[in-house]
Amino acid sequence: DTSAIAAGKWLFSRWWAESQERRAIDITRSYQETNPLRPGIPKASLASRLRIDQATLESLVDWSDQLSETGAAIMTADFAGTLSDDQELTWQTARRKLKADGFAPGKISDLGVGRELVHALVRRGELEELAEGVFYLPDTLQALIDRVRSFTEPFTVSEFRDALGVTRRHAVPMLEWLDREGITKRRGDVRVVIQSTP
Repeated sequence: DTSAIAAGKWLFSRWWAESQERRAIDITRSYQETNPLRPGIPKASLASRLRIDQATLESLVDWSDQLSETGAAIMTADFAGTLSDDQELTWQTARRKLKADGFAPGKISDLGVGRELVHALVRRGELEELAEGVFYLPDTLQALIDRVRSFTEPFTVSEFRDALGVTRRHAVPMLEWLDREGITKRRGDVRVVIQSTP
């Protein structure tokens, strides 16, 4: 097929784009198999192996429905990462501790969960980082939303902190996250709960 396809600011022959896409998928899958906790193959590395520049690679990835970009890395669209048995055991132990800690979890690094494992868990949606080093389970965040929606009056950071029995280290990131999620809104020194529409 000699037809051309547009990708970003580039115009590629369909044959070239499909050929490069197949090569990129093969290289990326191979990288993911040997580095299952990484977010994907570094863009610079993949571009070099394909013998194209990064701008061309980014256009190719934008065009492809088989590849996706995450920060400075490229991954296959179906990549979720897999944990080894030891990593799974580490995560289950840490998960139980995080669940027991509720709204005031300890530092994730104190639970023996390494940085690469943390990033993999965030990508899989099993952890969410509210501030640097402050991680919560999705179930805990849902419980937080449910709890906050029961507040009927505007509240300060200290009132929120006392109501949840947490320190400022946890209260501020939780409140900022609630603001970003559209659950609360800051008005001066207080926050109000935004009523959800049925």
